[in-house]
Amino acid sequence: MEELNETEDYRKQADLLYRLSREFVYENTDSAEIYADKCFVISENKGYTKGIGLSSILYGTIHTLRGKYSEAVESFMKAIKLFETLNDQHYLGVVYYKLAYTYYEMQEYTNSLKYNRMALPLLEKVESGEIGFLYNNIGLVYSDIDRIDSAMYFYNLAIKEGQKNSNDTILLYSFGNIANLYYNNNDLSRAIELYEKVKSLSIKIGDKKSMVVSFLNLSEVYLEACTISKNEREQLRLRRLSILNADSALVLSNEINSLIYKSYAYEQLYLIYKSAGDYKLALTNYELFYEISDSLKQTEQSLAVAKMERDYQKEKQSIELLNIKKTEKKQNIIILIGILGIIIISTLLILLSLLYRKRVLINRLLTEKNENINKQNAKISGQRDKLSELAFELKKLNKTKDKFFSVLAHDLKNPFQSLCGFSELLMHQIKTEDYSNAQKFSEVIHETSYNTYILLENFLNWARVQTGVLKYHPEIINLSEIVKESIEINRYTSEVKQIRIRSKIEESEQVFADRYMMTTTLRNLISNAVKYSNPGGEIVIDSKIENDGYQSINVKDFGVGMKPEVMRDLFKISNYSALGTQEEKGTGLGLIICKEFAVLNKGDLFVSSVLGEGSTFTVKIPTTQTFN
Repeated sequence: MEELNETEDYRKQADLLYRLSREFVYENTDSAEIYADKCFVISENKGYTKGIGLSSILYGTIHTLRGKYSEAVESFMKAIKLFETLNDQHYLGVVYYKLAYTYYEMQEYTNSLKYNRMALPLLEKVESGEIGFLYNNIGLVYSDIDRIDSAMYFYNLAIKEGQKNSNDTILLYSFGNIANLYYNNNDLSRAIELYEKVKSLSIKIGDKKSMVVSFLNLSEVYLEACTISKNEREQLRLRRLSILNADSALVLSNEINSLIYKSYAYEQLYLIYKSAGDYKLALTNYELFYEISDSLKQTEQSLAVAKMERDYQKEKQSIELLNIKKTEKKQNIIILIGILGIIIISTLLILLSLLYRKRVLINRLLTEKNENINKQNAKISGQRDKLSELAFELKKLNKTKDKFFSVLAHDLKNPFQSLCGFSELLMHQIKTEDYSNAQKFSEVIHETSYNTYILLENFLNWARVQTGVLKYHPEIINLSEIVKESIEINRYTSEVKQIRIRSKIEESEQVFADRYMMTTTLRNLISNAVKYSNPGGEIVIDSKIENDGYQSINVKDFGVGMKPEVMRDLFKISNYSALGTQEEKGTGLGLIICKEFAVLNKGDLFVSSVLGEGSTFTVKIPTTQTFN
């Protein structure tokens, strides 16, 4: 500011105002806008084209941060034309990469890559820090479109640039982006390693906001690792690290007085204590999170009202200044033509009356404008909350998808290894005419092939449900008939374990459901019951018509049963599935399909179980078309 006051050179003033606005832009867009306005006014009054271009860059950046993307694109396009006129390659490159980032925020990835590529040769010629940030921008685009190798290539270019220029800020962003890639791909150990490196860099440069983000990321990934781990001692260690990082984020959030980061920290502590079963501390942290979230909403509303008040005062002052000038002009006319005083006074009174009425009209228009702004802000706030919820759900869905494909890849690998191995042994025996184990090998190949077929069929069903390809076609079907079909499909595996499957379904019983979905559901439930029944055991299938128009179909076994924590996650995709009583393997995907098919048929699937005594799965399905 002192340097700005000391110089009278408008070029230096505009350049200094650009730098001041750029320093404030990520901290306080209102302050940044004030300096951008001053830069524009000075440049426009003096015809300083570069200064007008710089202010256009600032406006574009501010609009992007506020989510006003169309205004941002318009400002950047104006800046491009100005710097093309000046043939200023450096700032032309800067505008290109900032416009590319705006298109990235709009999820217009083709345009984002286009302008990033245009910026690349221009900024590579200039010895400045922008090229490192540009590499990171390109990496972000490739990461979002699942071109992970390309994203890693540009992140590594950014790291080399940061190391070459000793720019820890670029290194911090680059390592953080790579850590996010590893985290999204469930490589938690590498993600932790890089998040720790990001934390060290943020501490080194004293960037407290980056430190808070690092602590929050580490807390989240340690909690994820704790959830996956099966070792109790390791779970305890990981949970302590998650709490330690969340507490550190909370302390720093208080230091920098950031309500948004405090809310994130309390939310993370709530999730940690909830997962640990410490519901008292979980509730305490959730109440603090809710209280701060409420304060944030009130603060946003206050800032919006304050901004509208400032805009109103500016417009009001402009109107008053205009009125004063008009009044002075009329007074001078009265003095010059005093002979016509009476006529002029009468005319002036009429004009003043008109001006007063005009002023009342303008004030009324301003009031209506303020009301419209309030309504728009309320609407935007609601849309932002909805978008936050959608982003959270999308993140959960992406994690579910990644976890599912991880489980599928793992569980397809083992059966195919078994098929290859035993088929090779069988080929060798046939070649040597030694058939001593041919029957055994054939049975293993048959059983493995059948189980793999069931796994793939469940996978295809799951995929068809998620994409909406599998349609619901209900009809009145004979329940006894499809139960018999499902028992017959599982006859081989049940006879191997000498398990008796007994149906108590009456021949006349009917349900209103999709035949394919119901057959698949019953087949999976009976298969699951066989898997967890002890050899020589029994499975009972019965049904009951409820008072609410539904029919409950029960598949009951007397096998190993389940712990409550296993039942809780039974219908979720997991990296873990308990072995059967004879070490039969599975993914748990069949039960997820059963659940989704039951819901698609306007019903539901429930489970009750006692450890060591057995489990009962109940499918609740409508008996008529009443619910469809």
